[in-house]
Amino acid sequence: MARSEAEVRFQAFKGLLRPAIRYFLKTSHPFKDFVDIAKELFVEIAREEISKTSLKINPSRISVMTGLHRKEVKRFSAAGEPVRKQAPHVLVRVLNVWEQDSRFHSKTGRKRALTHEGENSEFKSLVECVSKDVHPGTVLFEMERMGLVRKRSGLVRLIKQYPRFHQDPSKGLDFLKRDIESLFESVEENLFNREEVPNLHIRTEFDNMVKSAVPEIRKWLLEEGAAFHKKARDFLSQSDLDLNPGIQGEGGGRVSVTAMSATYPKK
Repeated sequence: MARSEAEVRFQAFKGLLRPAIRYFLKTSHPFKDFVDIAKELFVEIAREEISKTSLKINPSRISVMTGLHRKEVKRFSAAGEPVRKQAPHVLVRVLNVWEQDSRFHSKTGRKRALTHEGENSEFKSLVECVSKDVHPGTVLFEMERMGLVRKRSGLVRLIKQYPRFHQDPSKGLDFLKRDIESLFESVEENLFNREEVPNLHIRTEFDNMVKSAVPEIRKWLLEEGAAFHKKARDFLSQSDLDLNPGIQGEGGGRVSVTAMSATYPKK
């Protein structure tokens, strides 16, 4: 007998929790920490959902929605605190503009070195295309720290297109969180609210590979994945109002594309 949609969703939820619980066990976090985080997220996400309506956010509504006692709701959330919309990481947005905006390109269309000193520097203009709430010097320092740029003779040159987060795992884990949320929403829509054109969701897996070939395979996947994302950014940027303010149409649409690979066993 076919399972109900509720049963399918519940089993999927158990599967989604497996990697999170494995991570908790690996990092020696006790069960109580997991419960506290779950309660905090129930309150946080309930507030986000209520904020999408015309209703006022208060502990009573959150309590009814989550099943948590009002005392716990108050413990994990101050009523009336504004809900902040999650935005892409500022470094990624700056890199995208540098890559796509012709104002920061040479005559041959390549990303050019930018002036970075003074109030009228080109790098300051680049950062302000993304946000005027963050100081350009802070962005430049972080990009230097991550090995993305090099300064020489008053100019800053982009030497890597993609941030590497091994020096700051918290930023890498933030990307993981975004990837998981996007993947879940994409698959859920495909299964239960399918559009005429579905979301891309493709998995390729081989389980009897020659182990000595794996390092070369990892390198190939990195190179091909980077090339695909470059092609995707070139295409998507044509419909982005931040990069093309003159195009017609209402803004606010969001598109995310993630590529990843995994190889086993680990060294």
